[in-house]
Amino acid sequence: MDTLIEWCQQNPIDTPEFGLFLGIVIVGMIIFKFKPPKK
Repeated sequence: MDTLIEWCQQNPIDTPEFGLFLGIVIVGMIIFKFKPPKK
């Protein structure tokens, strides 16, 4: 996650598509962290 933040700081992208994609990724990571898939 730290590398992703650093990458965003080094490569600023203001496109709505990238913002939406980044939001989905963050939400997905949060859901995966708090609700791990049942095996």
